[in-house]
Amino acid sequence: MAIAHQYGYLKPGEWLISEEMHKKLIGLGVKIFTATMPLTTSGKLYRPNWKPGSKYPIYNTAFPFDVMADTLRMFCQGMKVCVEIAVMAADMGTIPINEEIISIAGTRRGADTAVVIKPAHFHQIYDLRILEIIAKPRLTSVFE
Repeated sequence: MAIAHQYGYLKPGEWLISEEMHKKLIGLGVKIFTATMPLTTSGKLYRPNWKPGSKYPIYNTAFPFDVMADTLRMFCQGMKVCVEIAVMAADMGTIPINEEIISIAGTRRGADTAVVIKPAHFHQIYDLRILEIIAKPRLTSVFE
């Protein structure tokens, strides 16, 4: 199973991955699930890529989920994604919330983080537990 960025994340009406890759994954038997990213999207709602003349206002503030996301990024980008995709999968009903799962994620360079998680739904995210870090990169940022 793969949990993907929401449809239209970077460009309205488009997948983040190429159509070719999408078809290849499906051909390999990978079930792709797509949902809104709970720790990422809400902040973007209030801080879109603003430019002069935009209909959107600028809010120079942080929101609670920004703090949560940035705290997880202190481990590495993949840690934030591991938590986020576990919540997304739980909210879609594709994984149980009463069992441990292994969540694997990473950066543009590929999967580099794996953790054992007891998932939770988004509205109960503080019940989620990161039980074990199996692997994480030594570098914590895609910018290092």
